[in-house]
Amino acid sequence: MELIRRNTDYALRALVLMAKDRTGDVYVVTRLANEARVPEDFLRKTLQRLDKAGIIESKRGPKGGFQLSKDPARISVLDVMEAVQGPLAVNRCFLKDIGCDNFNRCELKEKLIGAQQDMVDLFKSVTIRELAAERG
Repeated sequence: MELIRRNTDYALRALVLMAKDRTGDVYVVTRLANEARVPEDFLRKTLQRLDKAGIIESKRGPKGGFQLSKDPARISVLDVMEAVQGPLAVNRCFLKDIGCDNFNRCELKEKLIGAQQDMVDLFKSVTIRELAAERG
């Protein structure tokens, strides 16, 4: 089971690179892909999701690219995961739009609810700024 999918890993790498750069430069996808060592086309699609979520913004034109739209201290790993992967869920039954006929009779439900909240709390507590500081 993958909790953090490849596209989220790539997004986190790119955001950490942007956060480490204190100049606020606009990054072209090619530069980010090279520095993060990820496939450019895959990263481009991932960055579009981050842009749509308001985590980064795209700049058009000859000097265009992407840059952070928020302070990296205000971007959590959970924000990135949800922007790229969708809602975090221990099991599909926790997704509001799916529902589960057995949810009210599930023997594991209480344990899963605790695990779900622990994961949300963990990923919400880690910011892009912290990750950038760790990679020094």
